Amino acid sequence: MPLASHSARVAPAIALQLEIPTPVTCHAAKAGAAAGLTVVLDPAPAQTLPEDVWQHVDVVTPNESEAGALTGVAVTDLESAARAASWFLDRGVAHALITLGSGGALSVTAERTRHYPAYPVTPVDITAAGDAFTGFFGAALAAGLDDGTAIQHGMAAGALATTVAGASPSLPDRAAVETLISADPIVLNARPRGGSSDGS
Repeated sequence: MPLASHSARVAPAIALQLEIPTPVTCHAAKAGAAAGLTVVLDPAPAQTLPEDVWQHVDVVTPNESEAGALTGVAVTDLESAARAASWFLDRGVAHALITLGSGGALSVTAERTRHYPAYPVTPVDITAAGDAFTGFFGAALAAGLDDGTAIQHGMAAGALATTVAGASPSLPDRAAVETLISADPIVLNARPRGGSSDGS
């Protein structure tokens, strides 16, 4: 569903990453949370952050290597991704969303764990995939879409970004993202937190 159609349900959000000085990112997270914004953190490049910043992060979106560097858990499959996600939740993050490349993404909150399979594409260059994912995910949240739909937008954008060489040139537009979602709806595997990793 087009993001523009949700303009009546705007939910302000702020998307942050670690390519700027860490104190700036931490201050922005705290200020954003205090202002009632949904704080989305893409922790790239991965680096140690002050423990007190995590409680101000609503959604963290590391890839598997970033999740491993931050948590000390080597992320190699859904089970290890869930353990890494728990590290973030234990520190106050509401939603850990770990991207797994061709393995899709694992979404973990206190209530449930949900696996999103990847969109089938032929990758050429993965350089900007994480930026595309978090950008479209955050934009979808800000437009008032629910978490699950926002994740699908992020995953479609990330998948499309891998099909074109380069960083900025590979970033897809909204029409391309919505076309992929419509053409290939993904099937979710959901379970309560603490259940088996196969969706049962």
